[in-house]
Amino acid sequence: YIENRYLVHALELTTDETIALISGSLIPEKETIKKLHSILLLADMAKFAKQQPIGSENEDSYKNALLFVSLTKYMDEPKKAESNE
Repeated sequence: YIENRYLVHALELTTDETIALISGSLIPEKETIKKLHSILLLADMAKFAKQQPIGSENEDSYKNALLFVSLTKYMDEPKKAESNE
């Protein structure tokens, strides 16, 4: 999602590099960045440190991921009302 939405090759970057590239001008809201950072850190711990996240951490990451996408997705342009004149 991050790669397609922000044109950032996130799979080739570290979590910190990804956050640095998209924070600020691409995503100005600090809370949104904070949620993404927590998702990526938990994923790093599971992937690289082989830690097993507990159920509540998985649930929080899932909710944060859904919220992140809903807050950052492209919005459709409102349709203009057609006049019958």
